[in-house]
Amino acid sequence: MMNKSVFSLVALLFCLLVPQMSLASIDVYEFEDEALRADFVALTKELRCPKCQNQDIADSNAPIAADMRKEVHRLLSEGKDKESIVNYMIDRFGEFVTYKPKKSLETFMLWYGPWILILIGVLTIISLLRMNKKKSYKQEESSEKVRKILDKYANDK
Repeated sequence: MMNKSVFSLVALLFCLLVPQMSLASIDVYEFEDEALRADFVALTKELRCPKCQNQDIADSNAPIAADMRKEVHRLLSEGKDKESIVNYMIDRFGEFVTYKPKKSLETFMLWYGPWILILIGVLTIISLLRMNKKKSYKQEESSEKVRKILDKYANDK
């Protein structure tokens, strides 16, 4: 009797929840031609969702990504080009929304920081190797002096 009531409850929940899944929102945008649709797809893949980590607005389910998609559609419908739309989004959300930030003073360390650190590491290794060579040369030199002193001392006896 218990199994039958549990099964009935699960079946009832299934019947109530499955239709709700079909109500999930799907963005449908109308375009005048296929070129605009291609631009829309390219832009939504190029722009990053500010809320999600490393996810473009085309694949994000966040409300901010949906708003950004609507805005991209509106701007494309108004006849704006890709570059002006990207600049608009950068002005509104910051450099984070692009996967390829512009090279500027603000993003200097982002672009050149790793190369600077590699250069510092290589220079440090080179200087350590030179210091090690000098130490070994000085040790050889001092070893020769000690041998000469010992030889002199041994010959004196």
